[in-house]
Amino acid sequence: MSTTVLEAPRRVPKVRPLSVEIYDSMIEKGILTENDNVELLNGMVIEKMPKGTKHSSVTNYITKYFYRNFIDEIVIRV
Repeated sequence: MSTTVLEAPRRVPKVRPLSVEIYDSMIEKGILTENDNVELLNGMVIEKMPKGTKHSSVTNYITKYFYRNFIDEIVIRV
């Protein structure tokens, strides 16, 4: 004699997007801190990829290029 096990239907939780206001509030209340390597993308809090040496090298190169060529025309933030 075999036994049949019935599984309850799986309920998928709803995902609600976060607004910038809620994200900023999470920072103000200390839920997210400067030690959390995250960002808000399309309403979701996403963990950022760590920056490696290639990323840092390219960022430095591009920054120097913009400073040399456009310093009086644009604002540069890195």
